[in-house]
Amino acid sequence: MDLEKVVHRITYRPQGRLQNFRALKLSERSYVFNKLTPGMRQEILSKLSFDETVQLLDQLDLRRAHQILNRMQDSRRRQKIVMRLKNDLHSKIENFLQFHPQASTSLVHLNYVLLEGDKTVGETSEVIEDHVHNTGKIPAVLVNEAGTLAGEVSLGALVRASNKSRLGDHVVPIKTILYNASKSEVLSLLISEQHIRTALLDSDGSVLGIVYSDDVLDLLGESPASALYSFAGVEESERPFDSMWSKVRHRYQWLILNLFTSFFAATPHKSPTMNWGEHRCKNHR
Repeated sequence: MDLEKVVHRITYRPQGRLQNFRALKLSERSYVFNKLTPGMRQEILSKLSFDETVQLLDQLDLRRAHQILNRMQDSRRRQKIVMRLKNDLHSKIENFLQFHPQASTSLVHLNYVLLEGDKTVGETSEVIEDHVHNTGKIPAVLVNEAGTLAGEVSLGALVRASNKSRLGDHVVPIKTILYNASKSEVLSLLISEQHIRTALLDSDGSVLGIVYSDDVLDLLGESPASALYSFAGVEESERPFDSMWSKVRHRYQWLILNLFTSFFAATPHKSPTMNWGEHRCKNHR
Protein backbone atom coordinates (compact mmCIF):
# COMPACT_ATOMS: atom_id res chain seq x y z
CA MET A 1 0.00 0.00 0.00
CA ASP A 2 1.24 3.47 -0.92
CA LEU A 3 0.91 5.26 2.42
CA GLU A 4 1.69 8.65 0.91
CA LYS A 5 -1.47 8.33 -1.18
CA VAL A 6 -3.37 7.40 1.98
CA VAL A 7 -2.06 10.54 3.69
CA HIS A 8 -3.25 12.61 0.70
CA ARG A 9 -6.66 10.92 0.70
CA ILE A 10 -7.20 11.43 4.43
CA THR A 11 -6.06 15.05 4.18
CA TYR A 12 -8.21 16.11 1.25
CA ARG A 13 -11.28 13.85 1.61
CA PRO A 14 -12.83 14.71 4.97
CA GLN A 15 -16.00 12.65 4.37
CA GLY A 16 -14.22 9.31 4.59
CA ARG A 17 -11.31 10.45 6.76
CA LEU A 18 -12.00 8.33 9.84
CA GLN A 19 -12.99 5.25 7.84
CA ASN A 20 -9.79 5.43 5.77
CA PHE A 21 -7.73 5.82 8.92
CA ARG A 22 -9.38 2.88 10.68
CA ALA A 23 -8.85 0.67 7.63
CA LEU A 24 -5.07 0.83 8.17
CA LYS A 25 -2.99 -1.65 10.16
CA LEU A 26 -1.84 -0.30 13.52
CA SER A 27 1.77 0.19 12.35
CA GLU A 28 0.51 2.00 9.24
CA ARG A 29 -1.71 4.25 11.34
CA SER A 30 1.28 5.59 13.26
CA TYR A 31 3.10 6.44 10.02
CA VAL A 32 0.09 8.20 8.48
CA PHE A 33 -0.76 9.96 11.75
CA ASN A 34 2.75 11.46 11.90
CA LYS A 35 2.27 12.89 8.41
CA LEU A 36 -0.92 14.77 9.24
CA THR A 37 -1.16 18.36 10.45
CA PRO A 38 -1.50 18.92 14.22
CA GLY A 39 -5.10 20.04 13.82
CA MET A 40 -6.04 16.98 11.78
CA ARG A 41 -4.40 14.69 14.34
CA GLN A 42 -6.55 16.18 17.08
CA GLU A 43 -9.65 15.80 14.93
CA ILE A 44 -8.96 12.09 14.41
CA LEU A 45 -8.11 11.50 18.08
CA SER A 46 -11.37 13.12 19.15
CA LYS A 47 -13.30 10.55 17.09
CA LEU A 48 -11.31 7.43 18.03
CA SER A 49 -12.34 5.30 20.98
CA PHE A 50 -10.29 5.39 24.17
CA ASP A 51 -8.63 2.04 23.38
CA GLU A 52 -7.90 3.06 19.78
CA THR A 53 -6.27 6.27 21.01
CA VAL A 54 -4.10 4.42 23.53
CA GLN A 55 -2.99 1.89 20.89
CA LEU A 56 -2.09 4.66 18.47
CA LEU A 57 -0.13 6.77 20.95
CA ASP A 58 1.62 3.64 22.21
CA GLN A 59 3.09 3.26 18.70
CA LEU A 60 4.70 6.72 18.79
CA ASP A 61 7.92 7.73 20.50
CA LEU A 62 7.50 9.38 23.89
CA ARG A 63 8.42 12.86 22.68
CA ARG A 64 5.79 12.87 19.93
CA ALA A 65 3.13 11.29 22.16
CA HIS A 66 3.81 13.94 24.80
CA GLN A 67 3.43 16.75 22.25
CA ILE A 68 0.13 15.34 20.98
CA LEU A 69 -1.29 14.82 24.47
CA ASN A 70 -0.41 18.39 25.44
CA ARG A 71 -2.62 19.62 22.60
CA MET A 72 -5.60 17.55 23.71
CA GLN A 73 -8.30 19.86 25.02
CA ASP A 74 -10.22 17.30 27.08
CA SER A 75 -8.05 17.23 30.22
CA ARG A 76 -9.91 14.31 31.84
CA ARG A 77 -9.52 12.16 28.74
CA ARG A 78 -5.86 13.19 28.49
CA GLN A 79 -5.16 12.18 32.10
CA LYS A 80 -6.87 8.80 31.65
CA ILE A 81 -4.76 8.13 28.53
CA VAL A 82 -1.53 9.12 30.30
CA MET A 83 -2.28 6.81 33.23
CA ARG A 84 -3.15 3.92 30.91
CA LEU A 85 0.04 4.39 28.87
CA LYS A 86 2.16 4.59 32.03
CA ASN A 87 0.56 1.50 33.56
CA ASP A 88 0.89 -0.53 30.36
CA LEU A 89 4.53 0.47 29.94
CA HIS A 90 5.34 -0.30 33.58
CA SER A 91 3.68 -3.74 33.53
CA LYS A 92 5.45 -4.75 30.31
CA ILE A 93 8.84 -3.63 31.57
CA GLU A 94 8.25 -5.47 34.85
CA ASN A 95 7.42 -8.59 32.84
CA PHE A 96 10.70 -8.29 30.94
CA LEU A 97 12.72 -7.76 34.13
CA GLN A 98 11.71 -11.15 35.54
CA PHE A 99 14.89 -12.65 34.09
CA HIS A 100 16.68 -11.59 37.31
CA PRO A 101 15.24 -10.87 40.79
CA GLN A 102 17.44 -7.79 41.24
CA ALA A 103 16.73 -6.28 37.82
CA SER A 104 15.21 -2.80 38.15
CA THR A 105 13.40 -0.49 35.76
CA SER A 106 16.61 1.56 35.43
CA LEU A 107 17.85 -1.17 33.05
CA VAL A 108 15.32 -0.01 30.44
CA HIS A 109 16.30 3.38 29.06
CA LEU A 110 13.84 5.78 27.45
CA ASN A 111 16.58 8.06 26.11
CA TYR A 112 15.89 7.66 22.39
CA VAL A 113 14.07 9.30 19.52
CA LEU A 114 12.03 7.30 17.01
CA LEU A 115 11.90 8.94 13.59
CA GLU A 116 10.61 8.04 10.14
CA GLY A 117 13.20 7.07 7.55
CA ASP A 118 12.18 9.84 5.17
CA LYS A 119 13.29 12.57 7.57
CA THR A 120 16.43 14.37 6.47
CA VAL A 121 19.63 14.34 8.48
CA GLY A 122 19.20 18.10 8.99
CA GLU A 123 15.71 17.61 10.45
CA THR A 124 17.06 14.79 12.64
CA SER A 125 19.76 17.10 14.00
CA GLU A 126 17.07 19.56 15.06
CA VAL A 127 15.16 16.80 16.86
CA ILE A 128 18.35 15.70 18.66
CA GLU A 129 19.13 19.29 19.65
CA ASP A 130 15.62 19.69 21.04
CA HIS A 131 15.94 16.41 22.97
CA VAL A 132 19.29 17.44 24.46
CA HIS A 133 17.84 20.82 25.45
CA ASN A 134 14.94 19.13 27.27
CA THR A 135 16.79 16.21 28.87
CA GLY A 136 20.49 17.06 28.90
CA LYS A 137 21.21 13.71 27.19
CA ILE A 138 22.17 12.70 23.65
CA PRO A 139 19.56 10.17 22.49
CA ALA A 140 19.89 6.98 20.52
CA VAL A 141 18.33 7.48 17.08
CA LEU A 142 15.89 4.74 16.06
CA VAL A 143 14.31 4.67 12.63
CA ASN A 144 10.87 3.57 11.47
CA GLU A 145 10.03 2.64 7.91
CA ALA A 146 6.26 2.72 7.28
CA GLY A 147 5.60 2.22 10.98
CA THR A 148 8.03 -0.68 11.50
CA LEU A 149 11.36 -0.44 13.34
CA ALA A 150 14.08 -0.60 10.68
CA GLY A 151 17.16 -0.08 12.86
CA GLU A 152 19.28 2.73 14.25
CA VAL A 153 21.59 5.45 12.99
CA SER A 154 24.83 6.20 14.79
CA LEU A 155 25.77 9.75 15.69
CA GLY A 156 28.97 9.27 13.72
CA ALA A 157 26.98 8.52 10.57
CA LEU A 158 24.85 11.62 11.14
CA VAL A 159 27.91 13.82 11.51
CA ARG A 160 29.41 12.54 8.24
CA ALA A 161 26.17 12.64 6.22
CA SER A 162 24.80 15.51 4.16
CA ASN A 163 22.01 17.46 5.85
CA LYS A 164 19.75 16.80 2.87
CA SER A 165 20.28 13.05 2.81
CA ARG A 166 17.51 10.71 3.90
CA LEU A 167 17.80 9.31 7.44
CA GLY A 168 16.75 5.86 6.24
CA ASP A 169 19.81 5.67 3.97
CA HIS A 170 22.07 5.47 7.02
CA VAL A 171 20.23 2.80 9.00
CA VAL A 172 22.02 -0.22 10.42
CA PRO A 173 20.23 -3.15 12.11
CA ILE A 174 19.66 -3.11 15.87
CA LYS A 175 19.10 -6.18 18.00
CA THR A 176 15.55 -6.53 19.31
CA ILE A 177 13.78 -8.60 21.92
CA LEU A 178 10.13 -8.86 22.94
CA TYR A 179 9.14 -7.78 26.44
CA ASN A 180 7.61 -11.24 27.06
CA ALA A 181 10.61 -13.24 25.81
CA SER A 182 11.63 -16.24 27.89
CA LYS A 183 14.35 -15.88 30.51
CA SER A 184 16.73 -18.00 28.44
CA GLU A 185 16.18 -15.78 25.39
CA VAL A 186 16.88 -12.65 27.42
CA LEU A 187 20.08 -14.04 28.91
CA SER A 188 21.23 -15.44 25.58
CA LEU A 189 20.90 -12.11 23.81
CA LEU A 190 21.96 -9.64 26.46
CA ILE A 191 25.07 -11.48 27.63
CA SER A 192 26.30 -12.64 24.23
CA GLU A 193 28.15 -9.40 23.41
CA GLN A 194 29.57 -6.38 25.21
CA HIS A 195 28.80 -2.75 24.37
CA ILE A 196 25.60 -3.34 22.41
CA ARG A 197 22.13 -1.93 22.82
CA THR A 198 18.93 -3.81 22.23
CA ALA A 199 15.51 -2.40 21.45
CA LEU A 200 12.84 -3.77 23.77
CA LEU A 201 9.65 -4.29 21.75
CA ASP A 202 5.98 -4.65 22.49
CA SER A 203 4.09 -7.55 20.90
CA ASP A 204 2.93 -5.19 18.12
CA GLY A 205 6.53 -4.24 17.27
CA SER A 206 6.47 -0.79 18.87
CA VAL A 207 9.47 0.29 20.96
CA LEU A 208 9.21 0.16 24.76
CA GLY A 209 12.80 1.19 25.51
CA ILE A 210 16.48 0.34 25.08
CA VAL A 211 18.56 -2.11 27.10
CA TYR A 212 22.38 -1.95 27.23
CA SER A 213 24.26 -5.23 27.51
CA ASP A 214 26.90 -3.67 29.77
CA ASP A 215 24.22 -2.77 32.32
CA VAL A 216 23.06 -6.39 32.39
CA LEU A 217 26.63 -7.65 32.80
CA ASP A 218 27.12 -5.22 35.67
CA LEU A 219 23.95 -6.59 37.29
CA LEU A 220 25.05 -10.20 36.95
CA GLY A 221 28.50 -9.49 38.37
CA GLU A 222 30.88 -12.39 38.85
CA SER A 223 28.33 -15.19 39.21
CA PRO A 224 29.29 -18.23 37.11
CA ALA A 225 27.13 -19.08 34.12
CA SER A 226 25.43 -22.07 35.73
CA ALA A 227 24.46 -19.98 38.77
CA LEU A 228 23.08 -17.23 36.54
CA TYR A 229 20.82 -19.63 34.71
CA SER A 230 19.72 -21.31 37.93
CA PHE A 231 19.03 -17.88 39.40
CA ALA A 232 16.71 -17.18 36.46
CA GLY A 233 15.04 -20.58 36.69
CA VAL A 234 16.38 -21.78 33.34
CA GLU A 235 16.65 -25.55 32.92
CA GLU A 236 19.86 -27.18 31.72
CA SER A 237 18.30 -28.13 28.39
CA GLU A 238 17.25 -24.52 27.75
CA ARG A 239 20.72 -23.01 28.07
CA PRO A 240 21.50 -21.85 24.57
CA PHE A 241 25.26 -21.43 24.68
CA ASP A 242 28.28 -22.61 26.67
CA SER A 243 30.68 -19.72 26.22
CA MET A 244 28.70 -17.05 28.10
CA TRP A 245 30.71 -17.32 31.32
CA SER A 246 33.97 -17.06 29.42
CA LYS A 247 32.67 -13.80 27.92
CA VAL A 248 31.74 -12.48 31.36
CA ARG A 249 35.14 -13.56 32.67
CA HIS A 250 36.93 -11.81 29.80
CA ARG A 251 34.91 -8.69 30.47
CA TYR A 252 36.13 -8.61 34.05
CA GLN A 253 39.69 -9.09 32.88
CA TRP A 254 39.13 -6.02 30.73
CA LEU A 255 37.71 -4.07 33.68
CA ILE A 256 40.65 -5.06 35.87
CA LEU A 257 43.02 -3.81 33.16
CA ASN A 258 41.12 -0.50 33.09
CA LEU A 259 41.40 -0.27 36.87
CA PHE A 260 45.13 -0.82 36.64
CA THR A 261 45.60 1.83 33.94
CA SER A 262 43.51 4.30 35.95
CA PHE A 263 45.67 3.67 39.03
CA PHE A 264 48.78 4.03 36.89
CA ALA A 265 47.52 7.35 35.51
CA ALA A 266 46.92 8.69 39.01
CA THR A 267 50.54 8.17 40.15
CA PRO A 268 52.92 11.19 40.12
CA HIS A 269 54.84 12.10 36.94
CA LYS A 270 52.61 10.03 34.68
CA SER A 271 50.44 11.30 31.83
CA PRO A 272 46.68 10.82 32.28
CA THR A 273 44.90 7.87 30.71
CA MET A 274 41.16 7.78 30.08
CA ASN A 275 39.29 4.98 31.79
CA TRP A 276 37.21 3.70 28.91
CA GLY A 277 35.25 1.41 31.25
CA GLU A 278 33.81 4.46 33.01
CA HIS A 279 33.37 6.43 29.79
CA ARG A 280 31.25 3.90 27.91
CA CYS A 281 28.14 5.35 26.35
CA LYS A 282 27.25 7.58 29.33
CA ASN A 283 26.19 10.41 27.09
CA HIS A 284 23.65 8.09 25.52
CA ARG A 285 21.82 7.27 28.78
